Amino acid sequence: MEQVYREGISRISPQDIDYARRMGYVIKLLAIAKQADGKAELRVHPALLPAEHPLASVNGVFNAIFIRGDACDEVMLYGRGAGALPTGSAVAGDVIDCARNILHDRACVRGRPILCQWMR
Repeated sequence: MEQVYREGISRISPQDIDYARRMGYVIKLLAIAKQADGKAELRVHPALLPAEHPLASVNGVFNAIFIRGDACDEVMLYGRGAGALPTGSAVAGDVIDCARNILHDRACVRGRPILCQWMR
């Protein structure tokens, strides 16, 4: 886990949120997993999202996973979370599973790894 860049939202101010809104963006805490040059890239940090992006409307007790893939294009899974700690733990576990699948070339479609397998 030390190799995963992590940054929380504690340094995001109300001014930051207002500036983002004025520019047509929202600030969201994102966990990002992707394959780059045959290696897993994992990171968690606040990010600016265009206000029209599907993840921009995820608020309150809801969570979402936005997937972009060769076989599925763009897919978003959305629903109520089970609370901050259980949800964070489940998402972290899924991200770790994705990384393992990438590193060990498991679960491939057309020779390319499927990054995530939340639906089992």
